[in-house]
Amino acid sequence: MKRFSFIHQGAWPLVLSLCLSACSPSPQLDALGILQSATELAAAEFTLGKLIIADQQLRFMHVVPLNKASFLAHSRATLLVGVDFNRIRPEHVAVDGKHITLELPPIEVLDFDYPPSGFREIKRYSHLHPIGNTLDAAAMNKILQDAQFAVMKVANHLPIRQQAEGKVSNAVEQLLKLSGYQHIDISFAQDSLPLFDLPEPKLPEKQHQSPKK
Repeated sequence: MKRFSFIHQGAWPLVLSLCLSACSPSPQLDALGILQSATELAAAEFTLGKLIIADQQLRFMHVVPLNKASFLAHSRATLLVGVDFNRIRPEHVAVDGKHITLELPPIEVLDFDYPPSGFREIKRYSHLHPIGNTLDAAAMNKILQDAQFAVMKVANHLPIRQQAEGKVSNAVEQLLKLSGYQHIDISFAQDSLPLFDLPEPKLPEKQHQSPKK
């Protein structure tokens, strides 16, 4: 014998209400979806310039001193910083009608580009010649590494994080206003670490002299 179950006609509104409440996303998840669909708004680009000055005392056959090879050039680095929206959790979002409060993750480095192709040699002050007076590959690599380290070190002392917070905050606020929110409060989680985690310079070891007899 087949058995059939019936739902009382008056129960349909209750079932429909339960289905809608279970299927519709929460206001927090809805806001997260808006943010994560527009990650390009969470970045700010900065250009940093550096003057590279280097020289090397050259020796013929590693014995006879030659003139110094010097190198002077303008260089440019591109720094992209911003917020990773994938790190935002529902507890970082509070929605009350048209009022939304956000705590965004701290500003971090998204990309850093310091290409040698962007170097512009100042030939008036550079002394590199094809014969006898050139910087070898090892010397040039050391110059590039030192210059990149110097740019990163300078970036750690510039107000890049504060400026990026302002740019990201404005972009996110405009996006949320277009989505229907009227009152928007945005803050950023603070990070005590610098933008670049650089190794501490090694101090020269002190040589212990034996006491004179």
